[in-house]
Amino acid sequence: MLWASTSTKNAAYPELMYVESPIGPDTVDTIPPATYESFKAHGTARVTLTEGVEKACAVLEALAGEGVSLDQVTAALLDEGVRA
Repeated sequence: MLWASTSTKNAAYPELMYVESPIGPDTVDTIPPATYESFKAHGTARVTLTEGVEKACAVLEALAGEGVSLDQVTAALLDEGVRA
């Protein structure tokens, strides 16, 4: 799995939110230099990708029950990312 250019764009989110949360086997994460320096200074390297999977599945099921399509959201984010 490839996570590309992960950094926090919203100042209300934790600085390393998108760096520490997708750490796991067989993954690659490309990050901007400033984010890398922040991670080196106070980040934690540990497998986090597999934490909370049951809770995440429950959230996805609840969203689907409200008419939110994961496929549609994923397609929209992909389109926005490619345009950016």
